[in-house]
Amino acid sequence: MPEIRIRRATVDDLWWIVRELKAFSNEYGSKHELFKSEEHCHLAMAGMVNDHLVFVAEQQAQDGMELMGLIAGFVVKHPFNPDIRLLAETFWWVSKKHRTTRAGFKLLDSFISWGRENVDWITFGTMTTTAIKHRSLTKRGFKLKEQAFLLEV
Repeated sequence: MPEIRIRRATVDDLWWIVRELKAFSNEYGSKHELFKSEEHCHLAMAGMVNDHLVFVAEQQAQDGMELMGLIAGFVVKHPFNPDIRLLAETFWWVSKKHRTTRAGFKLLDSFISWGRENVDWITFGTMTTTAIKHRSLTKRGFKLKEQAFLLEV
């Protein structure tokens, strides 16, 4: 099995990222589509790639490098204490074809490693439909502090 490599995303990856985030939106299961248009998603993700943190997982394929998954987060100052730099996870997604690989955990570990070197807090969420167990996060140092709920109106 080819080695999985994690690297910072570039604008050249946006075509793939937008396609995968459309799949994420479909799996999210909301009556409001998360991504209104490819153009808007492309612009928003270009901003994240340039100004925040986006990693992609890739592996060698027959015709070059194949993208497998992504993890993204906003890097911001905490709104109530600007001395706290915060990395807030926004998307953690592995394409269905690669979900039986270690790509997701390699992305997570790279995200955490970057956060340990650059911010004070890392916040993380998972969808209720995920196969990821809470233990995967707590053994990496996360503590369950909140639960999130969504009311669609």
